[in-house]
Amino acid sequence: MRLLVALLAVAMLQPAPVFAQLGGIKKRVADRVAGKPDTTVTAQAKPKCDATSIVITADLVDRYLESFTAREAELARLARERGETGQYWTAWLKRREIERRQREYKLHRGPDYQKYRAILTRLMSGDTTAAREGGQLEQELDPNRIAVPEVKWETQAQGNGRLDAAQREAGGFSECDWTNGVVERLPLMVLYLADASADGERLALERGTKAEVAAVRARVPELAKALEISYQTEAERLQLAREDSLATQRALESQLSPADVCAQRAGLDFAKKHKDELDAAQKQGDTAALMRLGLLMAQEQQKCYQ
Repeated sequence: MRLLVALLAVAMLQPAPVFAQLGGIKKRVADRVAGKPDTTVTAQAKPKCDATSIVITADLVDRYLESFTAREAELARLARERGETGQYWTAWLKRREIERRQREYKLHRGPDYQKYRAILTRLMSGDTTAAREGGQLEQELDPNRIAVPEVKWETQAQGNGRLDAAQREAGGFSECDWTNGVVERLPLMVLYLADASADGERLALERGTKAEVAAVRARVPELAKALEISYQTEAERLQLAREDSLATQRALESQLSPADVCAQRAGLDFAKKHKDELDAAQKQGDTAALMRLGLLMAQEQQKCYQ
């Protein structure tokens, strides 16, 4: 039971999968290296485009977000087709749904996470029947339980081409704008900005101007959701860190006796109360002061065993 508690706590820290369109970009690059023909609709027309002509504006971002409705409709049509096309995209959609559930769970959101918290509460209270339910939840949230069938490269490429074409036409993008600005730059900028770090900001600015980055940043929550990117606000990140710390502490405490838990907390309380003295002694290398404080801490902890 204790092992399951620890595993459930650690499972929430794993990274979520990279979103679909970025994977499509990487695949096209790999295909070119391998000498495979590019069968996407954009490649078939092969327009001569000026890579500097596209500017990412608020209007472009709005149209891009709206175009995902057409993409989803085309996905549904692909899944309804007979043969390997329908089988492939049906399985792909089922796996994506599990990945979405898993991503929300790892961000401490959604019904699956609430179910986990209820299971964890029961486990901590000694309810051994909850362990089986915890294992079942882990299995439900494993995307690998859905096997996406192998299909011919051409079949997959044609499907991706249809998806891109439906989205491009719905958004009113020219082929040059779609190739040079939308699928090659905008998703990467969203990925970098969703990171919410100084490094992410720097990488985003390598892909666009300050004005372009600002246009994307303003819609990062919606863009991240559409592109299957894990994204949290600063408040959510802080809350997640607190919950992870508490979950780890509880998992560790579940393996200790009540007296040990009391002593551990007494030590933490002492360190917090005497933080300034401890910091000063460590900074000055005052061994005598550190020993004195250590003895006082031990005395507070010893009270838990009396």
